[in-house]
Amino acid sequence: MTIRLENKYRFWASLLALGISSVAIQLVMIREVMASFSGNELVIGLVLGAWLLFTGAGAALGGHLSGRLNARPALFWSHILVALLPFAQIGAIRALPFLWTRGVMLGLGKTVLPAGAVILPFCVIGGIMIPIAASLLRGKDVAGKVYFVDSLGDLTGGILFSVVFVYTLSHWDSLLCVALLNLSAATLMTGTHGRLLVAVVAMGLFVTRPLDDTTISWRFPGQTVILHKNTPFAQLTISRSGTQLNVLQDTIPLFSTHEPEVEAKVHPALAQVPPGTSVLLIAGGVFGTINEIAKHHPARVDYVEIDPAVVALDDLLDKSLSHPFVHVHVGDGRLFVRKTPCRYDVVIVD
Repeated sequence: MTIRLENKYRFWASLLALGISSVAIQLVMIREVMASFSGNELVIGLVLGAWLLFTGAGAALGGHLSGRLNARPALFWSHILVALLPFAQIGAIRALPFLWTRGVMLGLGKTVLPAGAVILPFCVIGGIMIPIAASLLRGKDVAGKVYFVDSLGDLTGGILFSVVFVYTLSHWDSLLCVALLNLSAATLMTGTHGRLLVAVVAMGLFVTRPLDDTTISWRFPGQTVILHKNTPFAQLTISRSGTQLNVLQDTIPLFSTHEPEVEAKVHPALAQVPPGTSVLLIAGGVFGTINEIAKHHPARVDYVEIDPAVVALDDLLDKSLSHPFVHVHVGDGRLFVRKTPCRYDVVIVD
């Protein structure tokens, strides 16, 4: 009875840790692939499809292995691999742009094959772990219990990433949290010597934290990365090339200082109205647009930006939000237009 009870606890710990890890790491990898491939919704769908396919293949393989392997040591080593592999994956995804000419938009084949090769090991191992963990249980409705516990872990991982990780941690630190969870699960599958190994692995992972900045810099050759920040919408980066500052969203350039394009967005419209007008600016204000608008002496500028992290970049750029006529609204520009009672002389959608 004691052995069965211990196996039940190990079953819950293993599948919960795996479920939380799978979703959190899946979200990290999708965001990293989006940045490396300048991707869109199609890239997200392709990565998710490959993830499900490889995990299913791993589960099928695990079904054949579960009767031949001792579950506890198999799960011990699997949890260690699940803790370690994501760091190799994130480094590989960030290194992929070295394989092609900078600025080239890749076709589906050159997007799917490298991304699939990177996520394959983690997905297969995660799939194998599910039937092996199930072998710890005996009795009826084992499949239902596996589905419930794994789904509970998936749900927890999604909430944890969406509510905590994406707002407070870098992708590397998010992976560290997930790794510690898996290493904790691994300690339940082993004895004293195995726990010493887990402790060494945990300390080694913390030593790797400087590699986060190093691998991020691979995406911006010839530039100095000043700021790299996660937001719910994307990864924002400010880099410096000589005296020029660049703002990039998922490595797609949004703005560079001394760009004449900013003037073209503003002056043709505002040259047609007198000073003292009201202006609605949807997005892009901190990228020089507001300072160009200020040259026309407006009475009021309502600036709408969906991502508060973009608004916060103003302190590192032009400090244009200090103008007294600027009123910042964080939210969806389309929703603002529907709800605002104001009428504007000029509307600029950047």
